[in-house]
Amino acid sequence: MDIAGTMAVVAGGIEAAKGLYAVKQLSENTDLHLQLATVVRSLTAAEFGLNDAQRELREMLSEIARLKAALEIKATVKKERNAYYEVDENGEPHGEPYCMRCYEVDHLLRHVARPSHSSEEGQCPACKTKYPGRTIMVLA
Repeated sequence: MDIAGTMAVVAGGIEAAKGLYAVKQLSENTDLHLQLATVVRSLTAAEFGLNDAQRELREMLSEIARLKAALEIKATVKKERNAYYEVDENGEPHGEPYCMRCYEVDHLLRHVARPSHSSEEGQCPACKTKYPGRTIMVLA
């Protein structure tokens, strides 16, 4: 049974236990009344636990998807000097440079804002990493 199905069963158990409170003969029995209260508390705790498990499962699935995407990107880029570049059909780097820090830390490809003169610094617009002008270039 999946988490959602289990949550539905637990919720049904809570409602059934609450319904037993309404039975007049049972409400006069103190021991049974206390046991029903314990059942309701336990089922409620289980429901909260299942909600937490479902949230954690969503987070793990999201992380798996992020890591899969990072692996797919890894096959399409190559490090050259101080930046990453897309690779052509021969596996050679080409095109505009991507920020080395953003790729290696965040697994995201972000273009470096290049200076108009090769002697000036380039900079990643996202993480603000600076690149000396001659270390990054457009590769044909």
